[in-house]
Amino acid sequence: MTAAVLVLLFCAVSVLFVPKLRQGTAGWYLVMIGLFFACVKLAAMSIKSVFRSKVYSSFVAPFMTWDGISYAWRLHFGQAELFLAAFMVFSAFLSLFYAKNYVPSEKLGRFSANVSGLVVSALACLGAKNMFQFVIGWDLSALFAYMLMNTFHDKQSLRRSSVRFFIAHKVTDLPLFYAFFMLWEKTGMFFVPPFVSPYFASFSGVEAGMFAVCIILAAAAKLICFGFHFVMEDGSDMPVPAAAFCFPAVLSGLGMYLLYHCFPFVQDVPNVRTFFVAIGALSAAAGILIALNVTNVKAILSFILMSQFGFVTAAFGLSGEGVALNTFVAMAVPMIGLILSAGNVIYALWGEEDITRMGGLQKEKPFTLKIMWILSFCCVGFPYIGTFGARRDMYSALFQADGRAFTFVFLLLSFGTAFAFARMMFYIFYAFPKTPVEIAVKIRKAPLTGTIPLILLTIVSLFQNELSKRSILPPLTGILSAEVIFSSLLGCFGFLAGMKYFSRREKSQTRRSAVFQRLSLFCAKGFGFSELYRRLFAVPFLFVGNMLWLHADLDLIERRLTDMMPAFVRKSAQALQSIHSGNLGLSFVWSIAGLLSLFVLGGVLAYGG
Repeated sequence: MTAAVLVLLFCAVSVLFVPKLRQGTAGWYLVMIGLFFACVKLAAMSIKSVFRSKVYSSFVAPFMTWDGISYAWRLHFGQAELFLAAFMVFSAFLSLFYAKNYVPSEKLGRFSANVSGLVVSALACLGAKNMFQFVIGWDLSALFAYMLMNTFHDKQSLRRSSVRFFIAHKVTDLPLFYAFFMLWEKTGMFFVPPFVSPYFASFSGVEAGMFAVCIILAAAAKLICFGFHFVMEDGSDMPVPAAAFCFPAVLSGLGMYLLYHCFPFVQDVPNVRTFFVAIGALSAAAGILIALNVTNVKAILSFILMSQFGFVTAAFGLSGEGVALNTFVAMAVPMIGLILSAGNVIYALWGEEDITRMGGLQKEKPFTLKIMWILSFCCVGFPYIGTFGARRDMYSALFQADGRAFTFVFLLLSFGTAFAFARMMFYIFYAFPKTPVEIAVKIRKAPLTGTIPLILLTIVSLFQNELSKRSILPPLTGILSAEVIFSSLLGCFGFLAGMKYFSRREKSQTRRSAVFQRLSLFCAKGFGFSELYRRLFAVPFLFVGNMLWLHADLDLIERRLTDMMPAFVRKSAQALQSIHSGNLGLSFVWSIAGLLSLFVLGGVLAYGG
């Protein structure tokens, strides 16, 4: 495993710092070779893990000794870590393969390097045995995701979205640190949850509630939970390959991993389980409502993804961490396929992303139409395909607990998800054509790089239930009953209802009332959370930054610190300066200030309280 990580790290560093690799497609080929090697390596390791129950642990470097306990940098992969790592690397390979004809060649090298760096950071986090390595991998993944978004910094809305995304992830670091602090108080060790037995460190009462809130908040930005959905408001400007890779596979995978290993510490507390179900249902409902009121096809799928992650969060409370992991993978795979399919539609229409300016594409794009219908049914849990196995366990748990209220809520949410999919499909393929004539006469066909990933993802989605039985995932044990099948079909009925509703609405041409329009705008704006974020975080941070900028004698600091730089540091900074724009001395000053702030925060967390 160390070899795979080092190869990907070498690819990322080479492409970032070698101009010939960064420009053109040479860097893309190098990273693709590295990802292919990592895929083969992980596949071999997974097979050995299944048949030999093998756990992989590689020592990388020593770190420190605390109270007689040694902590080292290492990569430790059990079954859950192996599966998530394989899923992330495979998703990166497909997304980067897809990007070949969709990302401009002058940006493809840097895009590839950031994808590779994001994968390396995620693998370092998954393979961590101590909290320090976990936090470094956790934060570096957010940094590389931020850099991946800023590959396309020419779009102002995307720059704003990437800054919002990064600040949200920094804010959620605080509850992560506090959750780890609670574990350290229990055990006296800095090992991460997979290496701390819940038998010795389980929480109860108020402590359990506090720990549950902390881990939910820590994962909230990565799983797009309710309250943190503002990070996706301008995410529709993100390029399709990045949108299909960042949130559905890597960032959400890390959030899932944190909850997967932390949930056993509080799983015996009924109120905590109810809390997980409630947060999941709220996130799912919010995602569906926003998706029904936005018109950008990537934004629609982003908020449907949010609703799918809401089901994943609820699965923890209903059936436990094993079913939640199955649910996550079963929902992420078809969602990645849907985002890439939407990319083919956008490519065909020369960049058009608004579904209200599409329509009539069922004859022009029959392959994409079929793929999107199949993947939509997989997401909603049509019997025996896609997410049906995971939903079967969730419905079984609800029926056994006689939770009629939650059963009705989840039926309504499944119906709403299908309804949102139907709206998107109707306006893209079945509505009266609204595409300008100059585009309609030259609709492009998707290249091979945009077709092969969709075929692979559709096959995996269709046979998800059989694959999960034969994989290293925890087994699904839900009872298959007539009630479960009827509930799944009832949710899928939202497709038929949605197609009929939007077909009648287009024919009648009725205008919605002013009250309904205001409610629709309120939902589309994310229930006011974007404005709340702006007032609580953006405005204060900008004010402090401007005050420091206006009152600091930056020229004096720059001259003195530049003179004090060792030769190798100055040369390294100049090399970085050739890649990024700005002033060399000021970049160094603010980098040092950032490092000092991290050291201060680390000292407070280590010795405070």
